[in-house]
Amino acid sequence: MKTRMLTFQEVKKLSEAYSLIFGRNHLQISLAGLEPLLWKDDSVRIYDLIRELANFGFSVDITTNGYLLKKMSVMLARSGLRKCRVSVHSFDRELYRRITGSDYLNEILKEIDHCLDMGIDININRTLLNGFIDDIPKGINFINKRNIKAKFYDLLWVPQISEVWQGFYIHWKCVIDKYVVDLTKEIECIEIMHHRSRLRYHLIGGGAIEVKLFNENMHTSLQHCIDCPQRDFCKETFGEYIYFFPNKHIAFCNLNEKICLDLSMILKGTVEDIAEFLIKSFTIFMGINWKEILGTGRLQLYLNEVCNYKCSFPGDCNEQWCLSYKRFNKHFLFNQK
Repeated sequence: MKTRMLTFQEVKKLSEAYSLIFGRNHLQISLAGLEPLLWKDDSVRIYDLIRELANFGFSVDITTNGYLLKKMSVMLARSGLRKCRVSVHSFDRELYRRITGSDYLNEILKEIDHCLDMGIDININRTLLNGFIDDIPKGINFINKRNIKAKFYDLLWVPQISEVWQGFYIHWKCVIDKYVVDLTKEIECIEIMHHRSRLRYHLIGGGAIEVKLFNENMHTSLQHCIDCPQRDFCKETFGEYIYFFPNKHIAFCNLNEKICLDLSMILKGTVEDIAEFLIKSFTIFMGINWKEILGTGRLQLYLNEVCNYKCSFPGDCNEQWCLSYKRFNKHFLFNQK
């Protein structure tokens, strides 16, 4: 089955238009959603794309399950990649297998060490699932020994998992209070204009745990949020990320993808055409302060609709919880290793 994807030229055009609008200083691009290391466009591989974006002045990071790092670590280290986030949904081997469908935890952890030795900045991503957090001390021990950071994420509510979400949701504060506070030497608050702030728990052992704070004020300052029927479930802020999907749509939040821009036709034009279209559209969606709001956000590219993991809730429900899978399930392809 052929899946949709963003081509090299489409990403290049959009990023150049984005740079034309905001300037080349401090612009961030994240390559995420399903498994970006599987992306390729003819002979162009993911590290070629990262090199192109980095050379153009973008700060580029990537989120991956880490399975292909062994094959690509050398080229990624040379590409100009700023940061590599590796999703480790459990530090317990059996639970990792139950969640991801893959028994590769030990290999992933070894490859993280290899990437660190090569100078790649590695962070750990962890989505918290209620009842399945007993491995957190192992994770803390891992990041302390390597002096790296882990980010704990709440399980986001989306309509597709509404029936099981409540049973698996646990607020990050419950985990922090139980496992992190007593091991903390300093708590740092990182303020980000117009978006969610972060709390970073600097651990006595050398690592750090970071969480995002919900900003209720953002939900009362934008009309899109005020009018949104799913506002009570939302834990993000409108425009914190600008999502560019394989269907050529740009969206401004995870829950309301109806508020989007269809770039499928305009991408055939020039970079200047795309920039002009975005300026007009951003003004409509965000108001006259759009540049101030979006300029501190991040352009997040979902390059393809392919993954080599099947992340599911552990237990009897066997429901897949990956937000990207839920978004792309009509086209999603499981790539056998």
